[in-house]
Amino acid sequence: MAPGASKSKRVFSASSRAGAAPLWAEVWANRSILWLLTRRELKARYAGSMLGVTWNVIHPIVMIMIYILILGPIMKNKIGGGVGTGVYVVHLCAGIIPWLVFQEIVTRCAATILENAGFIKKVAFPEVILHLTAVLNSLFVHAISYTAFILILLVVGPFPGARVLACFGILAAIAVFALGVGLVISVLNIYFRDVGQLVSIGLQVLFWFVPIVYFPSLLTGPGAGSFAHFLVRLMEWNPLLHFVRMSQWLFGDNPQEAWFSWSSLGVVVLAPVAALWLGLKVFNHFKRDVLDNI
Repeated sequence: MAPGASKSKRVFSASSRAGAAPLWAEVWANRSILWLLTRRELKARYAGSMLGVTWNVIHPIVMIMIYILILGPIMKNKIGGGVGTGVYVVHLCAGIIPWLVFQEIVTRCAATILENAGFIKKVAFPEVILHLTAVLNSLFVHAISYTAFILILLVVGPFPGARVLACFGILAAIAVFALGVGLVISVLNIYFRDVGQLVSIGLQVLFWFVPIVYFPSLLTGPGAGSFAHFLVRLMEWNPLLHFVRMSQWLFGDNPQEAWFSWSSLGVVVLAPVAALWLGLKVFNHFKRDVLDNI
């Protein structure tokens, strides 16, 4: 038997049992690797710094304060809506946190197989653990962002009430959705190495098709043409819009710009399930070819 074939058999011994045991049972059996990789990555973010993981708290607080003190006064009357600084800052922060979760997980998942090629070739474990590591790290960091945002609203107001705690459910939902998308992109990136760069550009473009730094009324206000109305209808098909809209509704107190939508709630509940199912389907179908392409 050729050395490469022997190595391939050894590396994928764990994955080959997926037909007999559910994937998540296999992940649970290898949870020590998952926790080890997650802790290692969290420490590596600020390795050598004096404050260490404390930076995970400092960064979101500084980010939110910048939005409040700088972007709020500058942008509130330039992006649409015609409302106060406070409402604009809430709209911006509540929308950008779920977006950052999606962006970070998809970007990390796209490159995780290639970045850990040596590890995959040496250790037998479910490769999806590498993607879950990116998810857990992002959840930890941005749960702190949401917590900091809630605490700031408690101090400076307006505080919308206990419903804001549902933001952590949105955080988990969009993380699962991003994981499903990331699994598909990670496979494509193995075969077509330009996919990672295309994803980076695509995310920059997609950002502007979600009402985060502008109010929805900017596109539907007086003087809006037929193309603008078509664009608004098209944006409704973007699942990310619904995650952002629900987050903004939880924190917002301006019904004109942030409203509850049953269709958005349906997307938040169902889209993660569909994306994860598709992502695992694609990833499991192609994973046996990983060693030949990394």
